[in-house]
Amino acid sequence: VLNDFYGPFKQSLDIATRQMKHAKAEVTPSEYKCPKCGRPLVYRFGKNGKFLSCSAYPDCKFRAPCDKEGKMLEEKVSEHKCHVCGKPMVHKNGRFGPFLGCSGYPDCKTVLNIDKDGNVLPPKPPPEPTGLKCYKCKDGELVIRQSKKGPFLGCNKFPKCRTIISIKQLDHLKQLQAEGNWPPKTWEEADQILGRKKAKKAKAAK
Repeated sequence: VLNDFYGPFKQSLDIATRQMKHAKAEVTPSEYKCPKCGRPLVYRFGKNGKFLSCSAYPDCKFRAPCDKEGKMLEEKVSEHKCHVCGKPMVHKNGRFGPFLGCSGYPDCKTVLNIDKDGNVLPPKPPPEPTGLKCYKCKDGELVIRQSKKGPFLGCNKFPKCRTIISIKQLDHLKQLQAEGNWPPKTWEEADQILGRKKAKKAKAAK
């Protein structure tokens, strides 16, 4: 009985898979024209839902938000200027709520976060170089980054390399590099230098 059911079902499933179009890959024409190049705008689907995009993409990368009915939403220009390119910052909405994005997107991808009270948060300071080489990827350099818990050492090749080291190790690692002992050849040697294996053994002993 199971074979009698599964045989036709699998055949129908294979046919549906071949014929089915992915919703995100579909492009629907709209009544709007691209303000940059004058070509028609089309509806596309992204991770945040439906939006308007130039039909000449990727030659023209203009995009704009739209409501549920497909009406183009005008981006509200803020009083803030992009600290990278100098263009106006505009109000946008993302998965995590409202934020300010550069009107020069996608050429400029500067973002300013907005807190729960609607206050625009200052831009994060750029990573501070240390001159230390990354022991994981070998190509990157350790830089000082800022987080909610304070500064830490991370690779400047992030997100391709996700090395994280305590800021307390900075002076020690600089001394080791000056002596020719940093970066180590293996990750195991790095763990020993950073005291990570001792911590694991201590946990195991408990």
